[in-house]
Amino acid sequence: MKKPFIPGLSGLFILAVSLLMGCAGGSAQPAGTPAIATATPMPPTAIPPTATFTLLPPTATATPIPLIATEPSTSTPASAASLRPPAGDWVVITDFGRLVFTVDGYGKNIISMSYQFTKWTCGPTTNTGTVGITSEWPITSGTFSIVSSLDPARNQLMNVKGTYDPAEQKFSGTWAEISFGVNCSGEWQASAP
Repeated sequence: MKKPFIPGLSGLFILAVSLLMGCAGGSAQPAGTPAIATATPMPPTAIPPTATFTLLPPTATATPIPLIATEPSTSTPASAASLRPPAGDWVVITDFGRLVFTVDGYGKNIISMSYQFTKWTCGPTTNTGTVGITSEWPITSGTFSIVSSLDPARNQLMNVKGTYDPAEQKFSGTWAEISFGVNCSGEWQASAP
């Protein structure tokens, strides 16, 4: 005895089109009469060529599945949005002056970084003024890392790393400037804007 073959949606669609077009091995059946069709050969990953389909009459009905009631949860999970840093400009006081970074409206990216130097000497150079950079750096699992070049020749690099603490609503981290091979670094902390 052959095992019955249960077609997937694509098999049913092919069968339905074959029956409607009269291509399933004979003329179309009168309405309401069960139809039996033999599938035509297809690629090995499709329906086997010896499969036989039997359509049920349209009087078959579905039995509804009862819903299972559950009690509402009493715990309040922290939403992803509440774990993200607030949008705006975060201002950091550092040894070199100020560091200002902007968090986007979704709390998912830093969209600008500004280094404001006040007579800062690291290595053979003394910097005064502001270097602003606009880009998009992701905040992933509450952390970010940004490496910026302070000059076109890339002789002065700044690396800023930060971690957001949602309970304290603060960022904290480290900064490190490499100026002509000399490393200057420090720690920083910033409160929500």
